[in-house]
Order: sequence, then structure tokens, then C-alpha cells
Amino acid sequence: MFLRCFPLLSLLFIQLQLLGQAPTEKSLLWKISGRTLPADSYLYGTIHLIGKKDYFLLPSVEKAIGNVKSMVFEVDLSAMDDISQLMPLMMQGFMRNDTTLSMLYTNEEYDKVSSHFNDMGLPFQILEKLKPMLLSSLDPDGMGMSSGDLKSYEMEFLTLAQNKNLDIKGLETIAFQMSIFDSIPYRVQAEMLLEQVNQKGSGVSVIDELAGIYKKQDIQQMEKMMQNDAGMDQFKDLLLYRRNKRWVAPFIDLMRNQPTFFAVGAGHLPGEMGVISLLRQAGFTLEPMY
Repeated sequence: MFLRCFPLLSLLFIQLQLLGQAPTEKSLLWKISGRTLPADSYLYGTIHLIGKKDYFLLPSVEKAIGNVKSMVFEVDLSAMDDISQLMPLMMQGFMRNDTTLSMLYTNEEYDKVSSHFNDMGLPFQILEKLKPMLLSSLDPDGMGMSSGDLKSYEMEFLTLAQNKNLDIKGLETIAFQMSIFDSIPYRVQAEMLLEQVNQKGSGVSVIDELAGIYKKQDIQQMEKMMQNDAGMDQFKDLLLYRRNKRWVAPFIDLMRNQPTFFAVGAGHLPGEMGVISLLRQAGFTLEPMY
């Protein structure tokens, strides 16, 4: 009755309830139950690249995978083996309107970036039309590690899923993820790539810094790290929040069909607009597992 008399207080009360949905526990693995699900499903926050020395897989994760019938990634990774699907997508990797990196950099900046890739054995002349964000993802060396020193949680989970004959699905298409690159100005992407190249020269390893937080399973600190990244912070709505909202309906449909293990980037988990909070708001129970 009191809240009915004061609509503003009622709205504030609802907002406070929603704020309480954001996870405070430090965990990468979460059990999803409730809403008449046929069985428990699981959510795991991955890191796309991590040094071999830092890679770990908790027994609770292997147990969870043993309890499900399907594994869902951001994209269907099993499709990556289909060359007929990948060839058209490769064309989406090029910047539009014949844009090249030489148009986005000063001469000094261009020389620094081109030398970096040439030193890696990747002829920059055939790369300079690629979208800078795609170039960044092709450059583990620029993050302070060589490709041979890295592991991918997605690839490890894909192998586990294939060995267990689990259904493998994706929340998004590869084409959609490639299209996101076009929503971020090429000049901004070029600045991000240059910063990555400069970090290598400074001796700072982004991989090592992120791995330290990841090993602590501190998803809240990961969120803070993204907020402190000027390049990432201004595009969080595009890269995280909108996608998180779009994922809720597919999550529910997949979980209702059969117990599912979801493996998505750990950055999608924390915060008021993270997947954990959104699923809690939809009426599901999410509990950390250690």
C-alpha cells in the first residue's frame, strides 16, 4: 500500500531489486536451474586466449560437461571446418570503399604497425586492407605471447564436446560477429591496433595481466578492466550489452529443450547488464560453482 501511494519509490524499489541481480561471487562456472527446466544447465565464462602455463580446468567444469546434452558457444565452432561457409566470410574481413591502413595512420604509425607484422612473417602488403580489429585478433605476438604459447578455452571445450558427442550450437552466426566490426569506425579500430603494437614494445603483456585476473575467477575485476579500457568502454553497449539481451531468449529455448553447457566470453557474465543478471531477472536461479 505504501509503495502504491508513492510511484517513484516503487520504481526505485524495483531498480534496487534489479541491482541485486548482478553477481558478487568470484566464479567462472554457474549452475542454472528453475523455471521448470528439465535439468540443470551451466554457464561458463571463457577467455579466448590464455598462456599454456596459465590454462586450468576445474573438476567441477568437467563434471558439468558430463551432465549435459549440448554445448553452446557464441558461434557454432564446428562450422569453422566448412570451407564453403568460411570463404564468403573472409571477404567481410576487408574494409569497405578500398580503405587501407595507410589512410588511417600517420606515416610513422603506419611504419610501426607494418614493421610489426612483417617481423612476424606476415607480409603487411596483403594485410593492410583487413579490418584492424580482425588484425588484432590475428596477433597473439602483439599481446606479449607467441601463438605456440597460447591455448583457447573454446577449442578445448569443442574437443570435449565432440568426444562426448554433444550437440554443438552457436548463439550468433559468424557473419553477424564479422558485421560488428563495421559498426566501429575504422579509425578507432586502427587506434586499438596501434595500442596493442605499442604494448609489445613496452614489455606489457595483456595476456598475462588478464590471465592473472582470470585465474582468480574475478569476473567483477574483469568488468573493471574493460571499463578502464578507453577503446572498449565506449563500445560496451554494442559489443556486450545488446548481445547479452539478444542471447536471453535463445538461452531459455535451448535449456528447455535439453540440459546445456554455455561457453561465452567471461566479459559477458558480470554486471547489471551481464548474462547472469539478465537470466536472474527472467526468473532463473544462477549459483556459482567452485
